[in-house]
Amino acid sequence: MNSLYSETNRISRLSKPHGENRRFPQWFASIGFALLLSLVPKGQAQSLDDLLRLQDYTAHRASSADPSGGNMDMRRVNAGQSLTLAELQGPGVVAHVWFTYLYPSRNALRKLVLRIYFDDIAEPCVEAPLGDFFGLGNSQTYAYASQPLAVGAYSGLNCYWPMPFSSRAKLVVSNEGAQDCNALYFQIDYRTLKKPMPDRLHFFAAYRQAYPPGKGEPYEILKTDGGQGHFAGCNLSIEQMDASWWGEGDVRMFVDGEAKPSIAGTGSEDDFSGAWCYSHEFAYPYFGAPMRARFNKQGVLEHCTSDLKGKELTQWQWPEAWQPGDLWNVYRYHIPDPVSFQKSIRVNIEHGSIMLASENNLRSDWYSSVAYWYQTGKPSSRVALPSVKDRTPNYLHPHDHGGGRWEGEDFADDCKASGGTVQEAGMGFWGDTFSGQYALEWNANKTNDTLLLPFTIEKAGRYKITVRLAHNENGGRFQAGVDENVGTELVNTYTPESFPAPFDVIVADADFQSGEHILKFMALSPETRSKGKRLMLDKFHVEKTK
Repeated sequence: MNSLYSETNRISRLSKPHGENRRFPQWFASIGFALLLSLVPKGQAQSLDDLLRLQDYTAHRASSADPSGGNMDMRRVNAGQSLTLAELQGPGVVAHVWFTYLYPSRNALRKLVLRIYFDDIAEPCVEAPLGDFFGLGNSQTYAYASQPLAVGAYSGLNCYWPMPFSSRAKLVVSNEGAQDCNALYFQIDYRTLKKPMPDRLHFFAAYRQAYPPGKGEPYEILKTDGGQGHFAGCNLSIEQMDASWWGEGDVRMFVDGEAKPSIAGTGSEDDFSGAWCYSHEFAYPYFGAPMRARFNKQGVLEHCTSDLKGKELTQWQWPEAWQPGDLWNVYRYHIPDPVSFQKSIRVNIEHGSIMLASENNLRSDWYSSVAYWYQTGKPSSRVALPSVKDRTPNYLHPHDHGGGRWEGEDFADDCKASGGTVQEAGMGFWGDTFSGQYALEWNANKTNDTLLLPFTIEKAGRYKITVRLAHNENGGRFQAGVDENVGTELVNTYTPESFPAPFDVIVADADFQSGEHILKFMALSPETRSKGKRLMLDKFHVEKTK
C-alpha cells in the first residue's frame, strides 16, 4: 500500500494552504485503502496500483480520424445539424471522451450540445451544452484539471467520468447555432466487457440555468427520482448582475423526499471547498474555482490568476472585488464522498443571502450548472434544454458597453442579413487594433443585399452615430445609414494590403426618439479589384450631442 499512501499524502499537501502537510495515520492507509481497492471491480483500472493487475476488458476507440489515412481528422457540423459520433455495442464502459473544435463564434460552447443515450432509455441520459458539460462556464475556455474533467491548452476537452452500458450507447453532437462548425475533432475511448456491470447504473448529466433565479427561491442544481443511485457533484457558473459578493448562499441536499435537508452547507465558497470569498483561480481533483474573470475597458477578459502581485491585484480586492459582469465557475465533485439516495434527491443552492435569513435569494445574478449522477431506472421528468438565445450569456448579447459603444461582434446572432453569411471574426492577432479583439464579418452575396443591426437609444435627443469599419483584401462597396435615412455616400472597404485597417465613418447626426433603431448597411455594385463583398464592423458609437 506504500504507493497509495504516498499518493494520498501528495494530494493532501496540494490541497492545504501554505504548504501544510497533514498526513493520514498508517493504520488508516492500510485498512481504508484496502477496503477501497476491494470495491473496485476486477479488471477496471482506477489508480496507478491497479496497473499491476491484468485488465479484463477490450479497449476500443471511435474517433473523427480520416478514414483515408490522411490528415483531415475532423467532421463538419453545419448549422442546425446533428452528428452521430458513435453507436457502441455493449456491454461496455465509455472511459474517456475528448473534443476540440473550430467554430466562428464566442458562444460556440453553448451552441454545440452533447447528448448521450444508453440502452433502452429513449431520452438522453446526458444533455448539456458542450462547454458546460466539460466544466467550461459562461461560454469561456480556460485550462484546468480535476479528476473527472480536464481542459488542456487551446481547448482540448477531456472527460473521464466512467459511463457503463449493458447493450448500447450512442453519442451525438448537435450544432444549434446559426454558423457552421467547420471542424469537430473527437476521440471516444471505451471498453467492451464480458458481462454488464452488476448494479446496472447509468451515468447522467443535466444542464440547468436561471437568468436569474426567482426572487425568494433557491437555484435548483438537480432533481431526480425513479431509482437508486448517488449524486457525484456539479459545476456551477455565475455571471454577476449585482455588485458585492455573490456567494453567501448554502448548498442543500434533500434525500428521498425529506423536508429538511440532511446535508446543508455554510456558504457557497465553503460548499465548493474554498474559503473566505475566494481569491485567485485554482483547480484541484475534487474542487476548484477555475474561472474568476472580468472584462477590462478594452473588452478583453482578464483572469485573477495566482501569479498576480501588488497593484495587479487591486481590482480583485475589496472594495473592487466583485462587480457586475464578473464571470465565475466553481466545481465540487463527490467522488470520495458520493451522496446516495434510494428513491430521489434534490440539490439546490441559495443565492443572495447577506447574512440575514430574511434577505436570502434576492440577488439577480445569472446561474447555470451541470449536475452529474449515477442511478438505476430513469427520472420521471427532465428539464428541457433552453434555446441558444435563452442560454447565451448576458455579456454576449448586444448592449451598450459604456459611453455609447456597441461592439459589432455582439450582433452575430441578432442581426438580419438578406443575403450572404454573418459571423464573428477573431482579430486577436492584430493586438488591440480591434476593440475587444473581435469584429462582425458580413460577406454579402450580391448587390442590394442588406444587413440590419437593431440597437436602442435610452433618451430622445440629438445623436452622432459613428461606425468603425475595416479595409480588407475582400472588401466591397457599401452604403450605410440609420433607420430609413441614407447617412453616407459610397463606402469602399477594399484594400490591396494583407492586413486590415480600421477607419471611422459618420452615418448619422440627427434627432432620435428613445427606443429601438436600425443600423443598416447595403451592398452596392462590386469592387472590381476585390474577390468578395466583405464588410468588417469593429464597433459603433452612439454619442449624444444635445
